[in-house]
Amino acid sequence: MAHNTIEEIKKLLLLETENQTLEDQDIQIYINDANEEMVSDLKRSIEFDSFVANNRGNNTFFTYFNMTKITSVRVLSAGATQFVELDDSEYRLVRNNSGVEVDDLTTGDCVEVYSVPPNYKLLERAYTIVNFRTRLNPFKNQTIDPIYAEWIDKRTRFLKVLRGKFGTGKYRG
Repeated sequence: MAHNTIEEIKKLLLLETENQTLEDQDIQIYINDANEEMVSDLKRSIEFDSFVANNRGNNTFFTYFNMTKITSVRVLSAGATQFVELDDSEYRLVRNNSGVEVDDLTTGDCVEVYSVPPNYKLLERAYTIVNFRTRLNPFKNQTIDPIYAEWIDKRTRFLKVLRGKFGTGKYRG
């Protein structure tokens, strides 16, 4: 599932001013390829956070990353053997999308939150632009184009941040 739109990428690439035009379907292919490359490098396509309810009723949990959207919230009640997926009306994003508030929990309930952070969109965007600029020509007057170098640096930093959640950011493997 791609996180960027064709229009967003066109604005960043300034296709019209560079006289480098592509059909929308070609740009979408770049975006889809970037998404596949991102998921392959991250080894995941969604973020997962797990919590235990400390009190009865509504509980607020703060995920590692801010969230663009929550794809699923599941609860394993104390004594139950299977997780139950909550309806959208039973949870909501709070505090500038840095947390999720879940209704009607019992102390000791295990809560799993599956979400997509804004970092995914930014990383996918960096992959798309680097791949696109690589195709055009990354050089300007016998040196690397500063815009190309900037997006390579962004790609590296975004990837490091996302890998850092599980402590793999420093692993060179």
